[in-house]
Amino acid sequence: MSTWLKLLPLELSEITEYVEPQTELDPQKFHVLGEMTEDLKKLYTLWFTLAKQKDEYLLAARYAKDEKEEKLNLTRAIELGEKTEVVKQIFWISLRDEFNLWNKLVIDEVMIGVSKGFKVVWSERPSGPRNLLDYLRGL
Repeated sequence: MSTWLKLLPLELSEITEYVEPQTELDPQKFHVLGEMTEDLKKLYTLWFTLAKQKDEYLLAARYAKDEKEEKLNLTRAIELGEKTEVVKQIFWISLRDEFNLWNKLVIDEVMIGVSKGFKVVWSERPSGPRNLLDYLRGL
């Protein structure tokens, strides 16, 4: 088993302050399913923390003083980008499990999301074709 996978539970357990979703969704269009559990809040926080760190390394690479520093920063950004995607997928899978959304997504064409206040929300998908990115993100 990889070192990162072994350390992931420890990394999650050390999160004490959460990153809150900033999106405020229209209550006329979205229905609240409930609030994220502590585990979901930690996963969401780790997802966004890793993404921020990745962006910081990309910026550092852009302004590196030499090629060696640039490569080091780019390598770290690539690593964090991959880890960000994995944590993001774990978050969405865990959210679907927690709120029992697997059936609804396939049968009812429901969009799910997270909103300010750590609320988990759903809405019926607008009719018409949806794009591949939304499908892959579970929206």
